[in-house]
Amino acid sequence: MKKPDKQSVVDLRLDVQKKLNMGITAAQDYCAALVHTHRRSWQHWERGERKMHPAFWELSKIKVNQCRCKDSMSGEKNDIAQQNREAR
Repeated sequence: MKKPDKQSVVDLRLDVQKKLNMGITAAQDYCAALVHTHRRSWQHWERGERKMHPAFWELSKIKVNQCRCKDSMSGEKNDIAQQNREAR
């Protein structure tokens, strides 16, 4: 697996944003939490300022696909939002 380009990272976030009906920042928080990193790192990846390691890319795609399989992601969304608030 190779490193994703910035548009692929943005597209994954947009997919999460649409599925969970959340704003950009919340979706970035959610995506970052999926791979145990910070929103700022996700933003750097989206802007192409840094390249995402292929392992993070693979993990984020796996976790987003797992979330799609669930009937309701609202509980997980709330759990991740709480984790982000506690981390600050």
